[in-house]
Amino acid sequence: MVFDRKKFYGTLRKLAEASESATWMLADHVRTGVQAGETQRNIAAAIGVSPTYVNHLNLTVAEFPPGFRRNGVPLSTHKAAVIAARTVCRAAEQHIGKPYQLSADEALSELLANGITQSRDATIHLIRQARKRVEESEFAKSCGIIASATDVIDRCYPGDCRLVIPKLPLGGVQIFHLDPPFGHYKSGDGGLSTGNFAAGVVGCDNDNTADALEATTDVLRALPPYLKPQGVVLLWQAAKELRAPILAALEESGLEIEMPLIWCKPKPQPCSFIGPWDLAAEFAWVIKHRGAQLINYDNSSRSQVLSADDYPPVRHSVANFIETHPYQKPENLSEMFINKHSQPSDLVADLFGCSGSFCIAAARRGRHFVYAESNADNFAFGSKRIEAEMRKNKSA
Repeated sequence: MVFDRKKFYGTLRKLAEASESATWMLADHVRTGVQAGETQRNIAAAIGVSPTYVNHLNLTVAEFPPGFRRNGVPLSTHKAAVIAARTVCRAAEQHIGKPYQLSADEALSELLANGITQSRDATIHLIRQARKRVEESEFAKSCGIIASATDVIDRCYPGDCRLVIPKLPLGGVQIFHLDPPFGHYKSGDGGLSTGNFAAGVVGCDNDNTADALEATTDVLRALPPYLKPQGVVLLWQAAKELRAPILAALEESGLEIEMPLIWCKPKPQPCSFIGPWDLAAEFAWVIKHRGAQLINYDNSSRSQVLSADDYPPVRHSVANFIETHPYQKPENLSEMFINKHSQPSDLVADLFGCSGSFCIAAARRGRHFVYAESNADNFAFGSKRIEAEMRKNKSA
């Protein structure tokens, strides 16, 4: 059958102008044109859409030709499954070095079972599943650094950090590193927006405001007996004033603020569109025993501003969500804190351990560490990274 180019484009334009019910016909027609050698760019220009959209229509029909489509399920959901499955397989294969199997039909079944119809939500959900599968297969059979009931030093503790604090040596911790969930700030008045793609990929325990504050203040009240006289607490919070319950916990615990450090970021976090400022930083509050004199052990820069040029944030994209964590701090930033505030063989405790970067830096710099993380997915991710670092150190 001879391909009639003029007729093809005439029908294409009519289908593009038709109602939603014609979307499958449009997609089938696009597929016919691509198979006949028409470029996706020309097809896109003819109907006023992007070449990417045309490519997605073509891929969807290739995966779900007539007879293989779910009755009553719109093309958009089929398309979301196709794009998400391809994205996840590509990211997972890049991470594990071998093919990761997830068909578009399997992805569609998973999305329908969970009531997911949008492409963005589909990608988030399927990436979370892929992370869990990869981490279970790689980590569960290999990790030998799980903390026991009595041995937590140079170990990873899979549970609430409030339960691991009493297992620490009294007066023996030089650095407490605390990077808890911040909770939610108001977004309508120039406050922090928390509805971002990264946050959707992996969850955190205690991520609502009440639970985040409770966990943070409980830890601040519990840790002073375990902090060395010239030890330091590094508390990460959003670039806002410290909330009143945190200030009250510091006061009750005999702790005081040395100063906030400002870690600048190149990508602002979205705030109110009518407000005058966007947030482009995080604060690391340097906290100590009341009246203590902190020591700059490596005589490094005393600048209060930590620039993104020196400490660039870990880059996250759909392609690397299998191997990075949305809240992962750069390891050179952690190493800077460890070198400045501790000496070799000192003990550091990362109580909201998440990605494990602080403990990786500690092991690398010859410090002992304690890693605690209550979220099972985050624990599998962070402890796996720590174990890999320790193996590397042993073989060096």
